[in-house]
Amino acid sequence: MDLRKKFGGDRAMEVDGVDLHLGGDAYITIARAGGTNVAYARAVQKYLRPIRKRDRFESEDLDLEEYADVQRQAFADTIVLGWRGIELDGAPLPFTRDNALRLMRDLPDLWEVVKAHAEKLANFQREDVEEMGKASPAT
Repeated sequence: MDLRKKFGGDRAMEVDGVDLHLGGDAYITIARAGGTNVAYARAVQKYLRPIRKRDRFESEDLDLEEYADVQRQAFADTIVLGWRGIELDGAPLPFTRDNALRLMRDLPDLWEVVKAHAEKLANFQREDVEEMGKASPAT
């Protein structure tokens, strides 16, 4: 078995993103949360830094909701790259970092879907993506 094929992601797809189809004409372009996309790890560290400074004499354990918000902020900065066909309350919603963060905070089920797909290696392996009918903006 070729381990690079099984466990290697496509670097361009991991950074440039793939389209996550939400249904109808709604797509969110997401990069990979992990793998070779180090921008996400750096963003998480950026948002954790002030929390660690604030809590350095307190418990090392982070509140789960606080950590989830750190992740959502990092996703808004580095993982959610754009979208098309997205509406909120019947009106088109333009893509901005703040709108992405708002959606992930206000719609927990959407947050879970985006997070799960961004963390899944198979979504960033060219052969698997081509088989699923997804397209990368890089192709």
